Amino acid sequence: MNIMGGIITLQSELAKGSIFTFVFPAISPANSSIEIVAESYRNDDLNQFALSRILVVDDVVSNRELIQGYFHKTHHLVLLVEDR
Repeated sequence: MNIMGGIITLQSELAKGSIFTFVFPAISPANSSIEIVAESYRNDDLNQFALSRILVVDDVVSNRELIQGYFHKTHHLVLLVEDR
């Protein structure tokens, strides 16, 4: 796929994973430095978002459990699926 004068490629092998490559030769890094400002307030309450159904598909049990843990005490419905 050609976008912005660059190329996006995908290599995928069943049961091994995928590699995404992004090449954008027409885009140069920014010359200005970025000031990092400490965040003074962070709202971790996931109930601030509208009620949602969230589908989590992952082969790794700990990844599914991690995401399920984030939503444990929320009003969201989390559906966990493993690939077999």
